[in-house]
Amino acid sequence: MARQRKYLTKSEAARVMGCSAANITKLVKNGTLPPTKAGKVLATDVREYMESRNPLAVAKGDAERVRNGSTPEKDDIPLEGEPGSQSLAQAKTKEAIWKAERAELIYKRDSGLLLDREVVEGSLEAMATTIQMRIKNLAPKLRPHMSDAGREILDRELDGVLMEMASDVERMVPDVED
Repeated sequence: MARQRKYLTKSEAARVMGCSAANITKLVKNGTLPPTKAGKVLATDVREYMESRNPLAVAKGDAERVRNGSTPEKDDIPLEGEPGSQSLAQAKTKEAIWKAERAELIYKRDSGLLLDREVVEGSLEAMATTIQMRIKNLAPKLRPHMSDAGREILDRELDGVLMEMASDVERMVPDVED
């Protein structure tokens, strides 16, 4: 059974791509997005164009080519400096890999896969504070219904839980010098 093709108007394509209809018109005029007779574009063409513009995919492709040894320039002109310094091709390779890894991190951050350290630390601290307060408020509510031995056990256990939790939070967010 053949799949039906989905066609998008220029306005729909613009919404999908997050740009203006005028940009879609430019892409159609320059042949990047081939139009149908009705002036619409194929949804698959829009998706393929967006994927080709994904900085992660583009940068990873460059880095993969560099890692596989097919660099565009194979200049082995040594850089000025100390003897045994990198060649220009090696420096370009490292730069391409660095750019690919940086683009990947930016893409992951922008798409919500990575969070800023400050946000995570703040959230952990807020959760830990809330849990600690709830645990500390639990003991006074239970004490009137307990014997002296039970109160001692409760205090000891709650103190142990609070210390363990503080230790766990400290391990989750180690001090890192920037």
